[in-house]
Formats: sequence, C-alpha cells, structure tokens
Amino acid sequence: MTTNSRSRLHISMKNNNSKILEEGLLELNLSMTDQQAAQFQYFAEELINWNSKFNLTAINTMKDIYTLHFLDSISAIPFSNTIISPNFSICDIGTGAGFPGIPIKILYPESKLTLIESSKKKCTFLQHITTKLQLTNVEIISERIEEIGQNELYRESFDLVTARAVSKISTLLEYGIPLVKLNGILLDYSKEDLISNHENLNQISHLLGGSSLHIHKINSSFLDNDKVVVKIQKLNSTENRYPRKNGIPSKRPL
Repeated sequence: MTTNSRSRLHISMKNNNSKILEEGLLELNLSMTDQQAAQFQYFAEELINWNSKFNLTAINTMKDIYTLHFLDSISAIPFSNTIISPNFSICDIGTGAGFPGIPIKILYPESKLTLIESSKKKCTFLQHITTKLQLTNVEIISERIEEIGQNELYRESFDLVTARAVSKISTLLEYGIPLVKLNGILLDYSKEDLISNHENLNQISHLLGGSSLHIHKINSSFLDNDKVVVKIQKLNSTENRYPRKNGIPSKRPL
C-alpha cells in the first residue's frame, strides 16, 4: 500500500465517493482511517479494471460500488457487535468479488477471513485483490459449500458467517448454520419481500441449532429502504447429517 501521506493525496483527488462512504459509516456509528479509505479506493479501481475482462459483478460504476457493494456490505456490522473482537473469525459464503467479506476485513484488519467462492476466475481476483491490499489471515476456498460444512477444519468454527444474494434463505440456513460456532452469528443480507413464512424458517433454524430469525431493517440514506439483515445466533450444535450432500439443500430445502 501507499504511505499515509500519499493515500491522503490520492483521496483528495477522488474524494466524492470516499465522502459518501464516510457519511454512510457515520450513520452506522462506524468510521474509517485514511489508510482504509485508500484501500477501498484501490479495491474499487481494481474491481472496475478486472470487471471489464472477467464480468465479476453487474455493479460497475464507482458510485454504485461504494454504495451497493462497500456500504451495503458494512451495513450489517452493527447487528454483530456481540461477537466482534480484535481477532474474530468470518466466513463469507458465495463471496463473488469479495462481498461482504473484504469490506468487513478492511474495517477490521485483525480479523480472520475465509472467502468461499466456486468460480475460479473470481477466486483469481480475490487472491489478487487481497494480496494487493496487504490483507493478512485470509483464506480463499473454491469448494462446494456442502463439503466445507462437513469438514472438521471449518465446521462450527466461525464467529460470524455472512451471505449476500447466495440462495433462498431456507437453503442458506443449511449452508451457513453448520459453520457457525456456538454463540456465533449467521447474517443474511436480504430484502423485506424475500422473507416470508417466518414460522417455517424458524423451524428450520431450530433444527440446525440456530435461534429464531431476527430481522433488522437497514437505515441508511444511501441504500434502498427495503434492505434487511436476517440474524441467527447459534444455540446448539448442528446434527452431523447437515448439511446434506451436494445439491440436495437447494433441490430439496428443509
């Protein structure tokens, strides 16, 4: 990374989007350093450069990257305060181009981040960008989520598991809850109209060892007003039979 003085110069030349992010963070009672602002700027520039060749994301303007990727990724942090510590562990399921995992990692550099992504080209970008941003304690995995959930190295080992636009929530519960350690949290970034039949979803969560669903509305001047975060706490160990074999959670949700 550049030095702090060069970072400040870089930001002053392209400061509109950084200011939007800073204001959005303030609404969430969060903040960023000049170094972190420079990291976000570099991340956005590299995402645009790579996206022109590899089609990593449909969001491809600088302003939208700052709001719909960066700020949206960070918007769930206030609902995970109970598990955030200097070296807490995060697993981001179906991270794509690194969302929400990398923006959270930038704000909490001492955290341990595991990114799960099936696309090889996206994993190549993830390796590139995490190296260039000098992010440490990052693991990138390109395997089936069902297999990772049955792997003793990862099963019930994360303080925080995140997912954004991965699958229907009934399927996501089976993907995510087995990875969460006891008293840890699963966060699903969603929209109000996608969350229905709460009673059935609560039953699925309880079956997998999770709490009932807690649905939190995101209040941000820069994001759509239908944004919600679904929060589930891990209360009991997940039975060994979950997650089921590859493809079954999506084809035959619980």
